[in-house]
Amino acid sequence: MPRCYWKVDSPNSFGRPRAVHMTMSWATDTLVESAFADALDDDFKSCERDLLTLVRMANHEDAQPAMEAGILASNRRQMVALAAWKVVRIRPEPVTYKMAERVVDEIGAPRSPQYLLQAQFVESLRIRGSSNALALRGVLGRTFVDDVAYDWWLADQLRRARIAYQAMAAKPQFGLQAKMRLDQSLTGVDPQDREWLRIPISTTTRQLAVTRLVRLGVALMRARDANSKFPRALPDLGDQTIDPFTDKPFLYESTGNGFTVSLGRWDGKPRSPWLVYPARSSPVPPNPDAPKSPAR
Repeated sequence: MPRCYWKVDSPNSFGRPRAVHMTMSWATDTLVESAFADALDDDFKSCERDLLTLVRMANHEDAQPAMEAGILASNRRQMVALAAWKVVRIRPEPVTYKMAERVVDEIGAPRSPQYLLQAQFVESLRIRGSSNALALRGVLGRTFVDDVAYDWWLADQLRRARIAYQAMAAKPQFGLQAKMRLDQSLTGVDPQDREWLRIPISTTTRQLAVTRLVRLGVALMRARDANSKFPRALPDLGDQTIDPFTDKPFLYESTGNGFTVSLGRWDGKPRSPWLVYPARSSPVPPNPDAPKSPAR
């Protein structure tokens, strides 16, 4: 497994060394493709092992003291969950249903949004203790003329983060209610700062939604196997049928020999379908919360 570590690697951005970034990306793509090949060869144990390796990579990545690390780890877990669903879709058999459920069980619940937020400031303070502000131009889209300007900015960010941290401590920690509670606590905060303070909740809510979607997809496949057709309504799986972005049931449509399940947005509007059976040519929509690659 490639080693994952984090540091400030350029004067203009946070990030991982480019070689590590490329190694992790290459390893991820390779293991996903290997899992699909194993499934097509009926080697489901190897398929599951490949996907669980990616989960362990994400867990190691998540332990790094930076919010970006936690975001990328969550995105990797979502990709693994959707890869498990793709295996179910191309090989709809009881053995793949159980495999997908084990993978989602291994992924588990998302990290607390508080953890992601505090990790960012641990990293910011660590860097401030070993560097000067002039070497940190461009952090979070800001430019600093000297150390004093950076320290004032950091103190202000810590104050706002403390407010957000307290809002994130209440339950539920994920979903629409958590997002609304955070927005209320940040009334009057600059929109740019408010947006990045939302990222921990958006990221963890998306992971929760994706794992629920995969469980729901497996349940729908089992219902089809038992009744020779997909149900007209979602099966009763308790909270697993609730879209955490809307606090309402996922949007489900049975299409005779197939189905679609859509994920909602914070504003209640539907996204493009995330679960589709049988497969369509259109790809899964990209994750808008994924951090952009730093300029090199």
